[in-house]
Amino acid sequence: WAPRAVDREKVKRKAFVLCGNLGAQAYQNRQFLRSLDWYEKARELYPYSRAVHFNMSRVYEAQGEWEKANEYFMDSLKTLKAAGEKRRMVDVLNNLGSLFRQKGEWETARTHLEHGLQILGDLGDERGKASVLHNIGLVYGEEGKPDEAEERFLGSLEIVKEVGDEMNRATTLYDLALLYKDVGRYDEAVKQLEQVVKIYESAGHPDPRIHKSAEMLAEVEKASSRRGK
Repeated sequence: WAPRAVDREKVKRKAFVLCGNLGAQAYQNRQFLRSLDWYEKARELYPYSRAVHFNMSRVYEAQGEWEKANEYFMDSLKTLKAAGEKRRMVDVLNNLGSLFRQKGEWETARTHLEHGLQILGDLGDERGKASVLHNIGLVYGEEGKPDEAEERFLGSLEIVKEVGDEMNRATTLYDLALLYKDVGRYDEAVKQLEQVVKIYESAGHPDPRIHKSAEMLAEVEKASSRRGK
């Protein structure tokens, strides 16, 4: 008796899933070399797996191996484009934006993020657009272009308010408050932080960010008070 092809494929698929899960677990534990080892085993089973390429790129990014991360992200992007999986392309473009933001290559980061924003517009994905606008705002903020950053944050806030996404609204309000604080617009920073604290308190569950927001609120109010004297 010889195992049927369907049985062999089933065993292979189970082994692939196991390797992927173990790779993800090692990644979460910051055991990057072990994570890569498991993902390599998964890739041996299915060499053209888009998920494996994407996950390996995230590991290389976490290790600061930018070129390797970029290589795997681009491979993943290419295969997703060929398969017509536009929404998953946006996830890769977001990661590429983050990668180049960490490297300080602002224009390249924005190019990837704006590509993702265009795709989301075609798909009509409003929540996704809000997230990418937020990320573009972060790029502009770190680049030292506060006006452009504010415009993107406000655009993101308009969308998340419309769709009722309060937790992501709080995240963007917090980053907008940081921007206002950095440019000395303390009164506006206070207004954003007060909303952040209110959202977290209304959520009905503990969130460590509420303490961070409250601490920053006190810090900004103190800075505003000193300036007013």
